[in-house]
Amino acid sequence: MCCPVCEEDLKSLNEEQQAEHVERHFNDKSDTVQCPHVECGATLSIDSLPDHLLAHNMEESVHQESQEPLSSLKSLSTGIEWEGVITNGIITAVDNYYQTTKRCRCWLSQETAHINSTVEDLGWGCGYRNLQMMISSLLTHPLYTDHLMSTFAGIPTILELQKTIEKAWNEGFDAKGCSELNGKLVYSKKWIGTTEVAALLRYLGIRAEVVDFTKPSGANSTHPKLFQWVKAYFENGVQELLPVVTGTIDLTANQSDENDKAPKEKKLKLGDDEAKDITESATSGKHLQLPPLYLQHQGHSRTIIGLEQSQGEHNEMFLLLLDPLKDKRDMVKVKNAGLCGATVHKYMRRDVQQETHDEYELVFINGLLSGDEEREAAKFIELYQRFD
Repeated sequence: MCCPVCEEDLKSLNEEQQAEHVERHFNDKSDTVQCPHVECGATLSIDSLPDHLLAHNMEESVHQESQEPLSSLKSLSTGIEWEGVITNGIITAVDNYYQTTKRCRCWLSQETAHINSTVEDLGWGCGYRNLQMMISSLLTHPLYTDHLMSTFAGIPTILELQKTIEKAWNEGFDAKGCSELNGKLVYSKKWIGTTEVAALLRYLGIRAEVVDFTKPSGANSTHPKLFQWVKAYFENGVQELLPVVTGTIDLTANQSDENDKAPKEKKLKLGDDEAKDITESATSGKHLQLPPLYLQHQGHSRTIIGLEQSQGEHNEMFLLLLDPLKDKRDMVKVKNAGLCGATVHKYMRRDVQQETHDEYELVFINGLLSGDEEREAAKFIELYQRFD
């Protein structure tokens, strides 16, 4: 047997010693990475890298408007089939592991490719990489394929995403975000977030909603409400999050009393066939074949492809994440781990104590926009839910 984390040969160890060896990897805080900026080269923990890169990027952005177009960057125009960027089959591999364990329950999204950042887009490209992951998943679902393929030949490049966001802006989608970024993305290192992701998808006719967790909801700056929301999404589907109304459109938010902390909701039309598909999938088994979630916090974004909940006294929950900062070698280890969950735990799993940023935002997909009236209303990106 080889260690699924470090690949060391463990044949000389008994079963208990093998387990102890693997567990030490998760107690070891020494996983480090070197800053890719040549003039810096600092050695950092993987968790601190996003904030460190953000600081570099903020320094560079001061001069961004005066720089020459960045047309020489391979990461802008190179397809994601480029060697070293894309890893397929992750969801299937993870599902195979969780189906064999009785220690926990797990809910997973539909198949989603992992797409990692390159040296050229570290520090600014994570939003694009996670949007590519989202699109890779939507392309596997017949409901969304035609809407995406009318614009893209496959998973789009960063440059194609930049051009499409600008087209969305030109048609009036997310006017506020357009103004904040001066209406220009193409050939730039400007980072994008939830509103740009929602604007692009809505421009393509896909109903994308934004949820905001404005502050910690638990002790020690943790966000248990975020974890509970993600569980509800994967366990029950969007119909538990957004009231479905067929035949009418009601875009008026329900006003709540000042002391009422329940999130505001709005009702959107879901076509009869679309509602039927979602209702049937919700009763079909363990996984609902839902798209993944785009997760944003200050300085970085990731893709949530599922949630694990332990079967024990505390029912602890873990987000299962695809992070563009993890490279292809890491994800190949996950894909080839077989029935050993240690690799999944190391590269994908995060508990509530590990997610302590001040604020988080999510983007989730809820079918297709239906008709010109809803498309026009969708140009204004308002929060679907806000948790204060």
